[in-house]
Amino acid sequence: MTLTIFILFLIISVSGKENEIVSEKEVLHAIAKGNTMVVEQFVKQGNDINGFYHRSETTLLNYSVKRKSMQVFNHLLALGADPDMPSQGLTPIMHAIRHGEMSMIHRLLRIGANIDATAKGGQTALIYAAKLGKFEFVRTLIEWGADAEIRNNRNQSALDIANLSNQLEIAVYLVKIIELRHLFAGLPVESDGPHIEWANDTMVRMFYMITDIVRKYPVLHCDFFPATGETIVLKGFAGDPKDYYLIKNKDPDNWDFQNVSKVLALGDIHGHYSAFKKYLIQNGVINENLDWTYGDGHLVLLGDLFDRGDQVTESLWLIHQLDIKSRQHGGRVHMILGNHEVMAMINDIRYISRKYKQFSNYFSREYADFYNRKTELGLWLRNKSAVVRINDCIFSHAGISSEIIKHKFTIPRINFLLQNFLANDPQSPNRFPKETNIILGKWGPLWYRGFLYDFPDVALITQDEVNDVLKTMEGSKLVIAHSHVETISAMYNNAVIAIDVPVHKSEVISEGLLIENGKYYRLLHNGEKILLLDK
Repeated sequence: MTLTIFILFLIISVSGKENEIVSEKEVLHAIAKGNTMVVEQFVKQGNDINGFYHRSETTLLNYSVKRKSMQVFNHLLALGADPDMPSQGLTPIMHAIRHGEMSMIHRLLRIGANIDATAKGGQTALIYAAKLGKFEFVRTLIEWGADAEIRNNRNQSALDIANLSNQLEIAVYLVKIIELRHLFAGLPVESDGPHIEWANDTMVRMFYMITDIVRKYPVLHCDFFPATGETIVLKGFAGDPKDYYLIKNKDPDNWDFQNVSKVLALGDIHGHYSAFKKYLIQNGVINENLDWTYGDGHLVLLGDLFDRGDQVTESLWLIHQLDIKSRQHGGRVHMILGNHEVMAMINDIRYISRKYKQFSNYFSREYADFYNRKTELGLWLRNKSAVVRINDCIFSHAGISSEIIKHKFTIPRINFLLQNFLANDPQSPNRFPKETNIILGKWGPLWYRGFLYDFPDVALITQDEVNDVLKTMEGSKLVIAHSHVETISAMYNNAVIAIDVPVHKSEVISEGLLIENGKYYRLLHNGEKILLLDK
């Protein structure tokens, strides 16, 4: 009886609060405390969500910015608050600049706030940020596409304001951007993304870089997402319909796998995503939805997905996602590191395509920053191996040289040294400099050419040396890429298989290496199998 009375009392209390009239003073207090229920009740009473309140004549949205109440801010936008409604002579974006709320700016722009909306004196958010000397906000607005050449009622642009205020960093940046935008007006439309960065353990930033077809210069489409739990699913945006799965905790990959029923290995992809995807679909590794259909098979990518081509990001995400999806079916994807992966991560940009150079320059980021230790792809790559053994085959981008054997390197040691190098700032002292230099040098598994070329400083490897390599590494075959061959070829008494057949100019991967039931095949792009070796 007592419990029933208590429940009735709660119901009456809650109902009573729902019917209470919320005053202006109470709603402002609720905003400051982050109480979304009271704010919603205030709006439901018929109060204008875009009206002016408080003695300062501010909107509820702008007041939530002032009080740094992100939860109420988001709730008001969901309830229909105008993201462009000014108060006190400032738009919501300007209020966010004034109070240092970068995440609120991203949210406003993500839902369609007018980045070039003008307020008091004809100033835009960009002009306002330049006047306050807030470079990071100037940069963010530019990245989102703010017009740098709009002038206020005094005929002053953001650049003029920066110069008059002696804001040198902002002025130099705006001069560069204005020049680049005029350059981009004559260049092809490009896009890249997504790029996902870990803001912290519970939040990720996801962004795309896209040439705006109206403005004719690049803009950033960006948003923040919560990242709780072990597996996170992010939905693409900015015209990207894909879902992206992330695994929070990343451990270094295993390097030894036995009793694998079938293995498909491909050489250097070099950013040719369309050809790569088509080959995998036609050979039953994935379906049209990019789902894993290869069962418990293993897919081996022998490095060099980076550089030369202009679909590197797409290629990396396809492998990243298949790395996760394949394990759900008992299969695996092995992304073996090649020289071009390491080059990208240390900002050696000699071979990146024009598109990536332009985006890096425009958004004032080193190319390596897109793959640093705060990014999902950068973290994922840093846990990959340079050498993997599957059954009795040793897979390595450039192969294992006799010099590696002379220094008594094991497969685990090679992988550790490379991962250790990438896990630390390359400019800082390395704990294992001599060993690391060998791994990264001309005799190492990233750059070695001695299986196919006889250079003065790196002579062609001998059969005895090949035999010694395989004996030491406990394998019967060595599968390599890195050095071009016209067709997949078995060499050195069938102990070495070279698979780096360049992607055809018609965007076709002509063949890969299939290992199935102890036999080795050239697997053509149309699914045809041609026997290479019986054992």
